[in-house]
Amino acid sequence: MSQTTIKFYFETKHQDNNYSLDNLKSKPMEVSSQPPLSLSNFSKITCCESFSLPSNNYDIGYLVSNYTSYSSIAKTLSNSELQHLVKDVFVPCKTFSFPKNLNGRSFQFMWIEKFPWLTYSKIFNGAFCLPCVLFGCNFPSEYSLVEKLFRKPFDRWNDASRYFQKHAFGKNNNKSVCRNKGLHVKTAEVLFSLSSIWSSKTESIDITSQKIVQSQVSKNRQLLQPIIETIILCGRLGLSLRGHRDDSEFHSENSKSFNHTVGNFIELLHFRVKAGDKVLEDHLKYHQQNASYISKTSQNQLIRCCGEVITDTIIGEIKNSKYFSIIADEASDSSNKEQLSLVIRFVDSKFNIREEFISFLHCTNGVTGQGLFDILLKSISDFSLDIMNCRGQSYDGAGAMVGHTKGLSSRILILNEKATFVHCYSHRLNLVICGSCNVQYVKNLLAYVKEVSYFFNLSPTRQQKLEEHIECTVPIAVKKKLKDVCRTRWVKKVNGLDTFQEIFIPLVSCLEEMSLNANKSFNHSTASSASTLLKLITGFDFIVAMCITRNVFDLTLPITRMLQSKSNDIYDGLNLIRALKDVVISLRKIVDQHHKMCYEQALKIAQSINVAEAKPRTSFISKNRDNTPSESISDYFKLVITIPLLDHLSVELDTRFDDTTLKCYKALVLVPTKMISVVQCSHDTSWKDSIISFSDFYATDLPNPLALSGELDLWEAFWLNFEGDVPSNISETLKAINFPGFENIKVCLKLLATFPLTSCECERTFSSLRRLKNYMRSTMVQDRLNGLALMNIHSEIVIDINKVIDKFATNNRRLTFK
Repeated sequence: MSQTTIKFYFETKHQDNNYSLDNLKSKPMEVSSQPPLSLSNFSKITCCESFSLPSNNYDIGYLVSNYTSYSSIAKTLSNSELQHLVKDVFVPCKTFSFPKNLNGRSFQFMWIEKFPWLTYSKIFNGAFCLPCVLFGCNFPSEYSLVEKLFRKPFDRWNDASRYFQKHAFGKNNNKSVCRNKGLHVKTAEVLFSLSSIWSSKTESIDITSQKIVQSQVSKNRQLLQPIIETIILCGRLGLSLRGHRDDSEFHSENSKSFNHTVGNFIELLHFRVKAGDKVLEDHLKYHQQNASYISKTSQNQLIRCCGEVITDTIIGEIKNSKYFSIIADEASDSSNKEQLSLVIRFVDSKFNIREEFISFLHCTNGVTGQGLFDILLKSISDFSLDIMNCRGQSYDGAGAMVGHTKGLSSRILILNEKATFVHCYSHRLNLVICGSCNVQYVKNLLAYVKEVSYFFNLSPTRQQKLEEHIECTVPIAVKKKLKDVCRTRWVKKVNGLDTFQEIFIPLVSCLEEMSLNANKSFNHSTASSASTLLKLITGFDFIVAMCITRNVFDLTLPITRMLQSKSNDIYDGLNLIRALKDVVISLRKIVDQHHKMCYEQALKIAQSINVAEAKPRTSFISKNRDNTPSESISDYFKLVITIPLLDHLSVELDTRFDDTTLKCYKALVLVPTKMISVVQCSHDTSWKDSIISFSDFYATDLPNPLALSGELDLWEAFWLNFEGDVPSNISETLKAINFPGFENIKVCLKLLATFPLTSCECERTFSSLRRLKNYMRSTMVQDRLNGLALMNIHSEIVIDINKVIDKFATNNRRLTFK
């Protein structure tokens, strides 16, 4: 077995700066009464051609005078050679006569008793630190500022005791002394470890040396832990880490060098130190040069590692599921960069439907179909996912996404025909509402509401006046600010109309006061605009259109909100849309009753603001207005608003939600409630043919396609005789059959659950993007953005700090972490 060399004991890394020399003091060196032998009498232990070790009772000055040669072979010394250098160094006896310098002062023996690491050189008539001389060359980052007692003798005897004290313990306000202390602590610990090994008879040197290395690594990991915890805290809360001028050097708050413009990260580290984190405090005070790990570069690396731990967790679950769907959407950030949000939908091991964000992708090649395809395919490959396991994709209706020939969805379908494209249901429903808004009265209504909202929301003075009128007129009103009826935010459009009608009366009174401007509180432009808006919204046709449109649009609000749930599947989506269609059709059948209810609401509001019931004048030739003949004013508005609005809504729903051509539509009959209703109504087995047709397309995904027919027979009997609540969607069905059996049907259900319904999760990630990369943080690099976004969006995922450190340690570091 080869001898263990000194390289096992050296890691040029950070040590615990609270190390004490008490153990060394308890084991003083043997003192020789003989003077050192002359250099010519040394017997040689050859280590290399240029240097050889001295014999017993050698003078430490021999090593110092040949330090360049010694340092070149220091790490290759064997255990016996190290023991010789430590135990056989010359130590004078108490009666030794030390030479005096020009001032009549000399070395004192009591210093050796007080500082057991101290040794005397007769050659130089000076003092040296034995561990620093023997082992200091193994810590190049520490010895650059240390000369006395290490590479040069100390011989200023009038200041000796104080200097020896500084060398051992240092001072916090002196950087060079702190470096000096850092070198001495490291070398003294090595000397102590070696002494323990030589005196031990229970463990081998290899085992002990391995423990030393493990102890060193453990200490290094402990000092990095509070830094990572602070980064995770900032990431989860969405806090910015860096300040105006961050400083990698630690200064107490009472110090003149303390920087008061540092960011949250440095401030939180200071807070931890004040709370008693001694490990962090010692690291910040005595860290090696360029090894603080709190700089912006280290921040970026640690943030990236935290993000990778999160993505590794998610990607691992996706791989266990095997099949997944891609959900993507594009938006620009504060630095005007196009960011593609990538979300993966899959069914986890507990049969929960999950939609998980994994990355923002910078669209460096533009937002064309080819550019998006290239960056998406590269990202999927980087995450070690197989695009051939993709079973669905969902985007909004942009041409670059859904173009039939050059869109992103078409390019993926060419590569993988099983990646079924589903146009986002929420976007489609918004298009239905927008299409219904082509009714002229509805179009005018939304335009006027938008103008009034801007008029108040863009001026604090006007908003304050509106709140005063709301407080006086409708004190119980919860909403006190108008909402913008945004074209792309479908929920805000409906909520905006609800709020507008709720505070309509105080809104009118506020505009009346502002248009009159009796107290000259507003300028002429504001008064003129208020007068114009007042005339627009106090027409009887506007009030009727507001009541009718709000009641119809309110039908879509609960459906819109339910569609945005992550756990919904394609079956839930079709049921929700079918329910909305049924409601619209039923209202069309009883349109007279529905219109009467809305018209009575309009009359009540009109009377409260003294507006007479009226209809627009009728002309013989009219191209730009509705000129429908009617027997009454109520019938006129029914014919020009209520009926066209319901008809448009019904037609748009049928046109935009025709999903019967989707291959997955045929397999939805697997859901027990639907299967039972089909069997009980038709009393035939034709529903099985639809499943067989679906399975033929996905035959390679099934574990045993030939056994599917028998499973379907058993499936029908199982649910017809089932006692209890029958599952009504795909997710519930999967959880209900979480037992051996129905293996082919389970795969079919997992595929159905994997098909995406909406791209709403991407919209939610863009909300996080705007919070994280705002105008004050617009220069953030992509890796930092993704790491912070992953921590903020997936705040429920517990980050394993040990895994973060392991990833951080894969690159070369000044300290060893694994």
